[in-house]
Amino acid sequence: MHQVFWIGLVLTATSPTQMSPSTSPASRPIARLTSPTAIVKALGGEYKHCVEALGGGRIDWTRGEILARGVGKARSSSAKALAQARRAARLEAARNAILLISGVRVDANGRYPDIERADLSIKGVLRNFEETSVEYDPRGRTVTLTLRVPLYGANGVVRMSGIPTHRRAGKWFAPRGEGVAEGVELVLIDARKTRFKPVMFPRLETPKGARVFDCSDVPRDQLLRGCPVVYTTKVRIAKLVQGPPRKKPLPRVLRLHASRSKGKSHGTLVLSDEELDKLSAHPEAQQLFKTGKLVIVAN
Repeated sequence: MHQVFWIGLVLTATSPTQMSPSTSPASRPIARLTSPTAIVKALGGEYKHCVEALGGGRIDWTRGEILARGVGKARSSSAKALAQARRAARLEAARNAILLISGVRVDANGRYPDIERADLSIKGVLRNFEETSVEYDPRGRTVTLTLRVPLYGANGVVRMSGIPTHRRAGKWFAPRGEGVAEGVELVLIDARKTRFKPVMFPRLETPKGARVFDCSDVPRDQLLRGCPVVYTTKVRIAKLVQGPPRKKPLPRVLRLHASRSKGKSHGTLVLSDEELDKLSAHPEAQQLFKTGKLVIVAN
């Protein structure tokens, strides 16, 4: 069931320069890694969805969606009272969704400036708040309703608010003459020892501030469709617990470690010179960055 709430935000942002995707062999999509969920699953059981719990709901950074919760209490057990409680729960969930949207970290600079200044207006339309669950507790006569708001896609937050632009810092290029290692399918950056927090548009830099990757490296239409990176978390699994044997081999992964994070929202990761040397041996990595095959492990 889909509900339409006439609630909007007036935000302004300019779009980065569009870039044409490469036609190199590495640009061909990997059949079994077609979505963030599939990528996290392919990494193995110790990797889980990156979910941030907040008041009024949560943000699933892996799926790229906000799940806002609302509760309504019925005065009696009659059908009319339950319908009223459901409407109250839906309205509360919608309000919580707007609050969660206003708290989404966009990039290293923080939230959208207009939202940060609380410059909200009942103009425009925020469409397709999808009801994902409705639960009724007969003991307390309460209705709990959850709404799903996508961060990306045709009706996502990014369509409403735009893609942020960045100061055009110098671009890092791998040194010529480096040896080329075996091709990889994913680039995984472990950011757990930094203060990094998931953002809609993360950035990678060298120690001197040169741009390794940010949203300006990805075609605009692709950014509107989905997150440019895959977020995941890593959990400890007891060694004595043996799961079922894997039917599919693990993907070939280039594993790197971020040395630190920076920015107001800690949405920029810095790679050390040693890690950049590892990246230099994989020229296909730049194309993987552009096709959603960059994985960031966050706390």
